[in-house]
Amino acid sequence: MKRNNERKVFVFNGYGDTGGAFLLYNVGRICHENFGSPVYIVYERKTKRKQGGLHPRFHYKMAFPSISLDEMKQIADAEDVFLCNPAHSTKWFGATLPMKKVMYMQGINTYPVLDIFFDHYVSVSRFVRDHVENVFNVQSQVISPFINHEVFQNKIPWQERSSDILILNYKGYAAIHFGQLLKKFKATHPSELPKFKLIDEPLTQKALAERYNHHKYFLTLNPIEGFGLPPLEAMACGCAVIGFDSMGGRDYFESGRNSLIVPYGDFESLIDVLRFIHHHPDMGKDLAKRAGTTAKRFSYKNFESEWVDYLERHVYSSQKS
Repeated sequence: MKRNNERKVFVFNGYGDTGGAFLLYNVGRICHENFGSPVYIVYERKTKRKQGGLHPRFHYKMAFPSISLDEMKQIADAEDVFLCNPAHSTKWFGATLPMKKVMYMQGINTYPVLDIFFDHYVSVSRFVRDHVENVFNVQSQVISPFINHEVFQNKIPWQERSSDILILNYKGYAAIHFGQLLKKFKATHPSELPKFKLIDEPLTQKALAERYNHHKYFLTLNPIEGFGLPPLEAMACGCAVIGFDSMGGRDYFESGRNSLIVPYGDFESLIDVLRFIHHHPDMGKDLAKRAGTTAKRFSYKNFESEWVDYLERHVYSSQKS
């Protein structure tokens, strides 16, 4: 049997452009830092993805070597570990690779079918866990993502912030829903329309944190997220968050206590919230304060601790569980 520092860990597409790939990379990092495993980022492209060409949204603290899928198959054995997310389910790695296989499921809308042949499954939220169990009959443990608390901090007092409502169009969904919201708002209450600030370009975490800190309110309009990091980042930066819960956000939103959330598609209720903010721009101050306390729970320290416990029990233990 291999010692832990001899057990290789392969992270499929760990240098991707998405939050899911970034989270998977960090699970690999935990395997390296806590168990001593050598980590490889596995790619399927003809050209390797390197850290310098990645989305500025994410900060990769450690560099791991990149190898191709074919190169991985030449050096992998049954005691090694393969980490993947469900977006690659149709490659059927679960049925074809010999290693211990762990899937970290970050969403529900990136895969038409789930690879049910992995050894272990972990979900980012109760919403994802319940969906996967109901649709694919696969059970999983929930380990929530983390936000970078070194960057996302509340630095500007509430009264010094703009009352313009911030919107982040990071997946393209927000702009579409914002257009419909404006249309309905202008048709019913044009004189009470607040000012908005829509961010469309990709930003580094530092630049994004600065944007959050300049606004009192963050409007989240995405219809569905496995978890949803931007609203939580905004909460950590002192924003009061309003809008839709995106399903996965139910793990941290408590409407009326740390946010103001309405059911998806209920533009009428959302307009009522925005009208009230237009007349009472400081009504969200207490929400923002409680939101900051909520955001503290989702730290890298907690993420690491939960993954170390899970990996000790299921992957690095002497017995398979």
